[in-house]
Amino acid sequence: MRNKSVVKTAAVALRAARSWAWFPAAGLVALIVFAVASPGLLRSVTFTIVSLGAAITGALAIRRWRAPVRGLVAALTLCAISDVVWYVLSAVPGLVAYRDLSRAGYLAGLATAAVGTLRLLRLRTPEGDREGFVDGAIVATAVALVLWHPTVAQAGVGDFKAATIGAFALLVAAIAGMAFRLLFTDIVRLPSTWLLFAALVLLAAGALSGIMLPAVKSAAVGLLIDSSYLAAYVCAGTALLHPSGVGLGDSSPSLVAGLPLARLVAFGAALLVAPVLAYSSLEFTALRAVEAVAGLVLVALVMRRLVGLLYERETARRELHALADQQTTVARLGHLALADPDLPRLLEQTAAEVVRTLGCEACEVLGVRTGRVEDLPGVEVAVGEGGVLRAVTTEDHEWTDGERTFLQAVAHLLASAIERRRQEDEVHRLALHDPLTGLPNRILLIDRLRQAVAAARREGGRVSVLFCDLDGFKHVNDTFGHAAGDTVLVALAERMRQQVRASDTLARFAGDEFIIVVPGAADPADLAERVAAALRHPIKVRRGDGVADAHVGVSIGIATAAGIEADPDLLLHDADAAMYRRKQERRVAAG
Repeated sequence: MRNKSVVKTAAVALRAARSWAWFPAAGLVALIVFAVASPGLLRSVTFTIVSLGAAITGALAIRRWRAPVRGLVAALTLCAISDVVWYVLSAVPGLVAYRDLSRAGYLAGLATAAVGTLRLLRLRTPEGDREGFVDGAIVATAVALVLWHPTVAQAGVGDFKAATIGAFALLVAAIAGMAFRLLFTDIVRLPSTWLLFAALVLLAAGALSGIMLPAVKSAAVGLLIDSSYLAAYVCAGTALLHPSGVGLGDSSPSLVAGLPLARLVAFGAALLVAPVLAYSSLEFTALRAVEAVAGLVLVALVMRRLVGLLYERETARRELHALADQQTTVARLGHLALADPDLPRLLEQTAAEVVRTLGCEACEVLGVRTGRVEDLPGVEVAVGEGGVLRAVTTEDHEWTDGERTFLQAVAHLLASAIERRRQEDEVHRLALHDPLTGLPNRILLIDRLRQAVAAARREGGRVSVLFCDLDGFKHVNDTFGHAAGDTVLVALAERMRQQVRASDTLARFAGDEFIIVVPGAADPADLAERVAAALRHPIKVRRGDGVADAHVGVSIGIATAAGIEADPDLLLHDADAAMYRRKQERRVAAG
């Protein structure tokens, strides 16, 4: 249901995206007309139309966006009604004396605006935002102090008017604080947020001008105050009508970790309000001027030091977060290195993680790249013997010791993973290969033979087995020693390897016994002749301080089977029997 509601709201916003610009355009025209028109009916009508229009657009916003702005709309409505009452009472000669009663409507409008803004702030921070509201309270208190003196100065003008002015001052201070909270301590700042902030500031400025300049009766001051209110109506109506107004009530995380320049200036100004007001009430002397300047310098130095401390704290926080992220990355890569035997995939993942963690442009790990690394500044660390891990960036980046340590940790992890894989491969190779000749051993031979037999049965092909037993090898061992015998075995294995195809399997079956598995239709007899011919040539071996020729022959038995008749055990048995018959025939012939 929530997804459907979001989609519906987005669709409404898209359809209405172009229907909001008419109000700010009309408001701008109204401001120009109001500024150039002479005091009289035209100004009154223009002001009334804009104020009522802002209230109407607020009602449209509630209907269109379902935004929680009823309090703000009510405030606009109260102010608009008060404007109408003011101009009506001003137009009737007998009622001019009662037009100040409309101030009660303005007062109610400001109070409603304050309550509506407070509700909006609570919606934007459902989990509470004590720090943000403290920020707003600082600004509100400073504004209240600024307004306090002129309010007290007018205390003698009448009880009702004095109370009204005091209430205006408190509400203006509250609205200023909430406007500051709305804009400067929220991460999400929509266009409607900026417009609403401008409306609150203009509203507070108009009310402030009315409080601070009560005795000034010039037309320019009156135009300034009325224009502030009029611009506030335009901004408020535009904020509520703008498509981004749908997000005014959405929650927004509070921005309290840093200290932007605007917040710093606001806090510094708030800090200076009390001493400035205190000094302004005293008689001016050169000594007090020096004290005031010294106080300003002291506040500036304290604020500068505060900024430095906050910057150091923020830097330490970012370094701590970066270190935690780097440690998490190393742990994740370590788990991957243990769990995934695929080294290329590990290298690709490592390069991607380095780019993500450091925010660099590209990374190269043992030849695996995430982007272009040529001719770009970067840092390199060695990975094992001959390997390189390189991170590069196109920005003017100063590589920190923490980042270099992270890269070294990743390089050490990769080197350990590569060495472990090498050792595992070596163990696997030794388990399936003869350590002397490097040929497949009996275990791997049986597996290859079974695969060849299975293929022959499946495809109706043929498989042959050649059982090779060396003749005269015992004499070589007895005459030249076992070291020479090992040399002969290695040399003979290499000669036999040169005679077989890539699809054949040559294995050392026992001490001086070798087996060749020949799948397919190749002639095994031809292969046997070539092997025998290759082994007839003598092999040079050490004998004492010199070199001697060792002569070794070979007896080869051949067994062949085809199709479903192929059987691995039977093929080995038949080839072994044929080898012994061949050896016996050679002994009889040698007689």
